[in-house]
Amino acid sequence: MCPSGFKLAEDWKTCVDVDECATMASVREECGGEDLCKNTEGSYECLNGTTTSPELPHPVDPLVSGGSPEEHLCDEGYHFDYERSVCVDVDECSEGEADCGGEGVTCVNLDPGYECVCGEGQRYDDHACVEVDECAETPGLCGPHGDCVDGKGAAEYSCDCHPGFRLDGGTCVDVDECEDRCLENGRCTNEVGSFSCDCKPGFTLDEDGENCVDVDECVEMAARGGRRPCGRAM
Repeated sequence: MCPSGFKLAEDWKTCVDVDECATMASVREECGGEDLCKNTEGSYECLNGTTTSPELPHPVDPLVSGGSPEEHLCDEGYHFDYERSVCVDVDECSEGEADCGGEGVTCVNLDPGYECVCGEGQRYDDHACVEVDECAETPGLCGPHGDCVDGKGAAEYSCDCHPGFRLDGGTCVDVDECEDRCLENGRCTNEVGSFSCDCKPGFTLDEDGENCVDVDECVEMAARGGRRPCGRAM
């Protein structure tokens, strides 16, 4: 067992000095802050003129406040390890001190404290795991030209793009239809969500409205009741 102001080293054989200024909240409070606290061999010194003792500061009567004097020197979330004479983290999860509750909630110990976490696509809310609806919580995820579809469970949301738009980087963007339409005998103009084709004289749009095809003037003349012989130029 090491004397007051010292703790066992990692070799569990030698005693090393405890830096009270860095590890004990009550000491920092007594000195008025860590900047006004000077660690000494086996003790500490307050630079604001407060006198100190190598004994444990602020002794507390365990019969009045509960616990031992040493335990009251540790920050919240720590307890005093008597074998090593040092404050160590309390594992609230394994010791049953955590208040997570709820089905599917996982307790994760932190240093100090703990955290209640849920699975992917969920969040912790009032001692329970609830599904996260990204679409409702963040409007406009898919942009103005797409509809957000919420996923179920661990699945994330998806985007249902409007006609003439495609998904790019999580947002629905305009499709440039002119990349593969009206390539010959016409001029394609890309529009937001659509396109238009202007055909050259003697050409017209096909039934799909995507390409310019030759006009058969002879057929059109016959349909209008024309009687003069007609021969198409090739």
